[in-house]
Amino acid sequence: MIATVADTGDTDGVAWASLGGAIRGRRHDRGLTLLELASQVDLSQPFLSQIENGRARPSMSSLYRIAHALG
Repeated sequence: MIATVADTGDTDGVAWASLGGAIRGRRHDRGLTLLELASQVDLSQPFLSQIENGRARPSMSSLYRIAHALG
């Protein structure tokens, strides 16, 4: 059985997933691949993918680099 936010009360997880979706959307708008953005922000492609899917929580420094790269 898959637990949902309603089951777990994980509103923080929803926020991270929403942020990850926004990063993915902005990356797509810029025409960048995961690998290209990861290279620009000095993060690994798998970690950036996990951020976009709400499975990883980046540091403020990493978020700043991502935001700066995506304008």
